Amino acid sequence: FSYVEDITNTIDFIDRQLDENSSTSVIEDISMTRRNIVVFETMIKPALPIFADLEKGKYPKLNGEMMPYWSNILDHLQKIWDRLEDNKELIEGISRSHESLVSTRTNEIIKVLTMFTAILLPLTLLASIYGMNVHLPFADSVSAFPVIILSMLVLAVFMIFFFKFRDWL
Repeated sequence: FSYVEDITNTIDFIDRQLDENSSTSVIEDISMTRRNIVVFETMIKPALPIFADLEKGKYPKLNGEMMPYWSNILDHLQKIWDRLEDNKELIEGISRSHESLVSTRTNEIIKVLTMFTAILLPLTLLASIYGMNVHLPFADSVSAFPVIILSMLVLAVFMIFFFKFRDWL
């Protein structure tokens, strides 16, 4: 029972650390806890039918004075198995929550980068067009540079307000 209690405490610790720690350490903790549960289940699972048979009296040579204890041992093993199953469900839920948090963080980063790119793309296009050595409107004017810079600023501010209005930013 103490080993199962250690697993439960580890799951509680992982749950508390889900928001605080880096995802690498949480992933390692989740992975180790899953492995520990599986290893412990592989030790308990074969013992359940053996002690069930001993409780039923299937092996007469082993049933003498130990007969009253087989059901106690089977009951303890069954409780351990049930707690392991509960812990397995908990760690799976925590794992899904962690994946969801990481996905949400990634989506937020991608959203910001996409907005940054969407704002800079028309500005880059305008700068590239006026950087060519061809005859373009305002190209011969002395005030061409300030007009182009002003139009680029107006376009960038307009796009930022548009994204804010659409609640994308």
